[in-house]
Amino acid sequence: MRAKRIQPIAKHADKKQEEAARAYAQSQQELAQAEKQLEQLLGYRDEYGRQLVSQSMNIEWLRDYQLFIVKINNAMEQAKTDIKNKQRNVEQKKLAWLKCRTRSKALNFVVEKYQHEEFVLQEKREQKETDEHGARVQGNKDNK
Repeated sequence: MRAKRIQPIAKHADKKQEEAARAYAQSQQELAQAEKQLEQLLGYRDEYGRQLVSQSMNIEWLRDYQLFIVKINNAMEQAKTDIKNKQRNVEQKKLAWLKCRTRSKALNFVVEKYQHEEFVLQEKREQKETDEHGARVQGNKDNK
């Protein structure tokens, strides 16, 4: 009986744990995407630098190069800040998921414990009824 009362709470905890796991996985994907974007920016900057070496330089091209480098460096700094924020978010989501998982496991353990206790009690009741029935049958045979 106690197990049935706690089961809805345990199911709700399971649902919350699954939601937290999905949020954690989503935050990991967002972090990976931000890291990939930073790698792409680094690649663009490196490629542009290689082009500088192979190009004949004039003042206009050099000015454009400097402007591009400033813009890409700013974008890289913004990407690094974004990555740090996403890393914090991943850690927060992980902690939330672990907390939900711990609660879910504890509640499921309690449900299983109560179910086992109820099973043992039911077995004892059935054994007692069987013994009492056997004693009545034996008593009836003795009285005849």
